[in-house]
Amino acid sequence: MLKAIIFDVDGVLLNNAPQVIKAFQTTARELGLRIPPEHEIRALFGQPWWVVLEKLFGHTPSELERNTYLKIWRSLEPEMQITEGVMEILPKLKLPLGLVTSKQSMTLKRQLSSVLKNFKVVITADDQTPGKYKPNPEPLWLACKKFGIQPKDAVYIGDTLNDLKSASMAGTAFIGFLGGGATLEEFQKAGAKHVATSMKELAKIIRGM
Repeated sequence: MLKAIIFDVDGVLLNNAPQVIKAFQTTARELGLRIPPEHEIRALFGQPWWVVLEKLFGHTPSELERNTYLKIWRSLEPEMQITEGVMEILPKLKLPLGLVTSKQSMTLKRQLSSVLKNFKVVITADDQTPGKYKPNPEPLWLACKKFGIQPKDAVYIGDTLNDLKSASMAGTAFIGFLGGGATLEEFQKAGAKHVATSMKELAKIIRGM
């Protein structure tokens, strides 16, 4: 029985995939490093930015590299938009809502302050064990523990294959959201049973679970 709905942020509640890709590519360009292609960046969606930098650049990011990325990221934030339908759909969902994101708490509050009041449980990178970020199941287990429910009684909504893997290992249900991460074909190939193209469709899928 479904008792809680848990959302990812980037690519689900926040429409920002183009800005995420641009931030990493611009950082590499400014630093004179290899500019990673879009598909490499998309494959790392869902993990903290410093982990993505390390995997893209092949080394632990220096202070200069971290600061360059953060400067570029902040400059792109005004272009990011709350996903269409979020403000209308969230208050209508009849179950407790949660967030599991690889964002840091301060960034989340800055980008989604108008939405956070809808969520009973919020798990950010600051709450997670270093090295155990998605697709590790620990963040979802922590959210379920805070809800006081079993993982099987929750559904996680994410836009990446890392989100799907995390839900699968955690034992929660999963709904893919086409928000700039994985494609419909990639989700289906990976075994996702439900995929939504909009917030309205997402709400319909949840009502049928």
